[in-house]
Amino acid sequence: MESNADAPLAPALNPEALAYVIDHVFLPPKLPESDDTEASHERVLLQHVHSTLKAFQQLHHDVGGGVSDRLQGVARCILMVQRMISVRVDGALDAARLDKELKEMESGGMLLLSLT
Repeated sequence: MESNADAPLAPALNPEALAYVIDHVFLPPKLPESDDTEASHERVLLQHVHSTLKAFQQLHHDVGGGVSDRLQGVARCILMVQRMISVRVDGALDAARLDKELKEMESGGMLLLSLT
């Protein structure tokens, strides 16, 4: 079984997915009237957050930054988002993947779950 974390991290966005990302990264001008959760859009959102954090981390290294406390925090966030991606299959939480991530998590590690 191929891991979701191995999938390309920043697929091209269609207009609907782009609107979803914008509405969930920035405050929307008006809150949705109903739940707008869609598994494919959630995955795209997480993938873009993950790739943006990695780009930020690389940019810091490229301009001569050392390993600072802030950069270590970014690395922890990258790992957390990667875990968030890996424990979901088609938008649903996968119990076996969640169990694996929890068993492999180091002390102080993070995994954010959205339970609805």
